Amino acid sequence: MTNCSVSVRMLVEFSIHGGDILPGGSIKDMQDGMLGHKARQKLLGDGWESEVSLTLDLPEADGIALRVLGRMDAFHDGELPVIEEIKVKKGRGEITLDPAHRAQAVCYGHMLCTQEHIPQVMIRIAYVSVAGTILELFEEILSA
Repeated sequence: MTNCSVSVRMLVEFSIHGGDILPGGSIKDMQDGMLGHKARQKLLGDGWESEVSLTLDLPEADGIALRVLGRMDAFHDGELPVIEEIKVKKGRGEITLDPAHRAQAVCYGHMLCTQEHIPQVMIRIAYVSVAGTILELFEEILSA
């Protein structure tokens, strides 16, 4: 049997073929992204966890065992657990939901529901400034 692992980011990028889900751009863009993530995570407040790891082992098929690995930007446990995927947006103009960003959050939602045996989860894709303030927020409740 062959054991393989893939990150959620790589899986989504391979599946959707677009968007800016993978790191790229300048060092300044990457630094701004890190600053925006950290600022947003601080603003979330009590009850929120940051950088929560998830693992999903898929059933073996054709001699291949696949493990999917990911890390939620922000997570709040509760009656309806919430996963927040944070994306830093610079510049002006209308913000629309990038399908790759949604797919990444959906993967985390499925992984969490499977791992914790919960029936549903809310996913949020938060487009934020470098200071962590929300520019646009997309929310969706999904079943496992």
